[in-house]
Amino acid sequence: MPTEPPTHLVVATILESRAALESCVGHYGGSMEREYDLFEQFPNGDVLWRMTVIGHENAIQQLRELAATTYNEVRAVHLPTQAVVAVMNRASKESPSAPSMGV
Repeated sequence: MPTEPPTHLVVATILESRAALESCVGHYGGSMEREYDLFEQFPNGDVLWRMTVIGHENAIQQLRELAATTYNEVRAVHLPTQAVVAVMNRASKESPSAPSMGV
């Protein structure tokens, strides 16, 4: 009697399939834009999801706007590939509140 795969494996497979589809569509001239999720990380390590946006440039713009409202680190992430595409308000060793952007 077959058993169902664990939920986390099903979710991982769905995300991998979605990333593969986006890759193929982009490679063959499609116009599908990626979705990016924006997160805020608090000093105690907690992470709060803020929003989902469509398009890389839009993600960067929305991240800038979010970063202007907080001193906490904010990130734009492409979840299917787990790629962090931008980080703002990252604390540095020299100055804990110095804003920075990593792309």
